[in-house]
Amino acid sequence: MTISEDILNFCIALDNINDPVMTDCNAFVKKVGAHFNVQIPDLNADGIIDAFSTLPFTQTSTNPTDALAWAKNGLVVAGMKQSELSPAFGNHTHGHVAIVHAGEDTNHPGFPLASWGSLGGRGLSNTSIRQTFPASACNQDKVHFAFVPVADL
Repeated sequence: MTISEDILNFCIALDNINDPVMTDCNAFVKKVGAHFNVQIPDLNADGIIDAFSTLPFTQTSTNPTDALAWAKNGLVVAGMKQSELSPAFGNHTHGHVAIVHAGEDTNHPGFPLASWGSLGGRGLSNTSIRQTFPASACNQDKVHFAFVPVADL
């Protein structure tokens, strides 16, 4: 199994067992990272996004096709800070982070599938990134992506 398949399967498993991290995007990203020996900073979504320019992250982009390519070889975290989401894309009281998968959204070519937890609700697994971040933000390349290489387990 490849690392991208391992990450996808772990995210789906969290969803299937209704793990409590499905109700918290930060906890979800940290749990996935920890499972793959990637230390995600113990911060809220805004803090995690601020850390995209530091280790363990090695590459960053706002281009979703970069994220698709990177997800084949490691962990990709997507994020938008609260100040980027609100008010431009509605009323948001916090930032948001998610895990990107190597699979492409067939309804929106060039955009990846993702898994996430959601404060005040419940996240999803292996679903279009355009369902966790505003579609208009995705279209405008406003979502940040950060990559951490991970060896196959």
